[in-house]
Amino acid sequence: MKKLSLVFITLLFVLAVHSQTEVYFSRDTLKVKSLQGASVETNNFWELGRSSSFNSLLEASYFYELRLADRVSLFMDAGLNTSFRKSGSVTVPMFSQLGIFMGVEPRYYLSLSQRKSALRGGLNSGWYVGVPLRALTDVIPESYYIYDGQTYDSVDSHFKLGEYIKYSVGLNIGYRHALTNKLFIEGAVGGAYQTYNFKYGNFYLNGALKLAYTF
Repeated sequence: MKKLSLVFITLLFVLAVHSQTEVYFSRDTLKVKSLQGASVETNNFWELGRSSSFNSLLEASYFYELRLADRVSLFMDAGLNTSFRKSGSVTVPMFSQLGIFMGVEPRYYLSLSQRKSALRGGLNSGWYVGVPLRALTDVIPESYYIYDGQTYDSVDSHFKLGEYIKYSVGLNIGYRHALTNKLFIEGAVGGAYQTYNFKYGNFYLNGALKLAYTF
């Protein structure tokens, strides 16, 4: 997981550095546009106060970004995910469960940019601040491993669909970069509070990296 975290942080750093070399034109006239498409994303959570707790989600989704004002949008998505989770003696391997999720995220764009190239459209490229709200539940319950200090025991969860729901609200700062007039990459970092059936919850640091195609 250290290698995964290092790769993720490196990609975010590359995005941040590259954003400083963008060539802008008519910045004041650029406005947020409504977009829709499909994306793949990795969403990673590090629980505060428990350095051994890490959760990495791999997601595939449909998204729609609705323009609300010149620099304000509402980003909405829904799709499927699977996860890797490590918390103390419990390990949940990637692809051992399948979940569904949906989310909404009000965004304010701090800057908008467009490359001086016919092949690279704006696609709402630039820095933004977002407040993501998400809900997810398992379709196929997870199988996980418990380590007793010597061996791993496999255990199957018996939660029914909709019985165990995670809700989260966060605050992110992110950057989107258009690769072509249809394809963009986006990275975001921030913090989030996640609760389980509104009974208990935890604070996390989180980071996300997304590749999306618009149509």
